Amino acid sequence: MPDLKGRLTPQEHEFVEAMVRSGDALYSATVAGYAQPASAASKVMRRPDIASAIQAQARARIQGEGSAVAAKVLIEIASDPTAPKAPRVAAATRLADMTQLGGLGPGGLDKPLSEMTRAELVEARQRAVAYLVELDAPVIEGTALPAPEPIVGGLFD
Repeated sequence: MPDLKGRLTPQEHEFVEAMVRSGDALYSATVAGYAQPASAASKVMRRPDIASAIQAQARARIQGEGSAVAAKVLIEIASDPTAPKAPRVAAATRLADMTQLGGLGPGGLDKPLSEMTRAELVEARQRAVAYLVELDAPVIEGTALPAPEPIVGGLFD
């Protein structure tokens, strides 16, 4: 059970860490030192705070260790001259996307609007407005003409 402040006990922390490493609840309960690992594993895994802690630690491990491994593998594939062309191009493209070499910077629309900061949203809005102005400009034979002056008054004024 968590302590009075809602924090996990050292034994529960050990269980969570073993669970993230192994994915095996019985093994994790044994490593954590529970007297009856089978029943403890079942009981502990039903707790929302334990499930949440396992998810958070697994996400942190994937983002840390996993991203480093993924980048290393992509670099190996992209730089292997004996590999088929399609996987090399795919790996190089993914690396370019990961490092934002494709032209979209931090303020680009490469992430959902709900995940952007206010500054990124303002920049994206300015780019969108500028693009709309460019689309509205009349073009003759590939040359942009200035927009016509707005007509003041009606036809019969």
